[in-house]
Amino acid sequence: MYDTKINLATILGIIVFLAVMAFLFYPVRSGPHRSVVGGCVSNIKQQDISQIMYASDFDDRFPNCEAWMDLCKPYIKNEDILHCPVIDRAQPDLYGYAMHIKLSNRLASDYSDLSQQVLILESAIMDRNASSGLVGFPNPSRHKRNTIAFADGHAKADESLAKYR
Repeated sequence: MYDTKINLATILGIIVFLAVMAFLFYPVRSGPHRSVVGGCVSNIKQQDISQIMYASDFDDRFPNCEAWMDLCKPYIKNEDILHCPVIDRAQPDLYGYAMHIKLSNRLASDYSDLSQQVLILESAIMDRNASSGLVGFPNPSRHKRNTIAFADGHAKADESLAKYR
């Protein structure tokens, strides 16, 4: 017969193991500000992916910047991603993101390195379908960092924007 007794050392070992696993896999956040930045990066990345999907359906051509949100609507599950999370939800006409005007109606193949081409940026222009050059970032930033997404599909929050201007 098997011994089915569980002793105190076994229980303590399991508790220590679970505590270590929770420490390793639980995301570390520094207050509520951190989660808002993460929400903004998530929103801008989903917008970025919707534009890349649009381009793949339209012969590798990015949408026109004058209607980019409207043109990418079929690729977006929830339009809440078009609004920056820190903007007052009582004002639904405020968005906070812009498409980089340089990529409007352009072919992705026109660029040798899409990982260096800003496609969407957090913007001081609050209109729907806003477009801007790389000078349209809010100053000061809404999150202590500005969020940007690139034409290859990656997005990030960055404090130093000089390299993108």
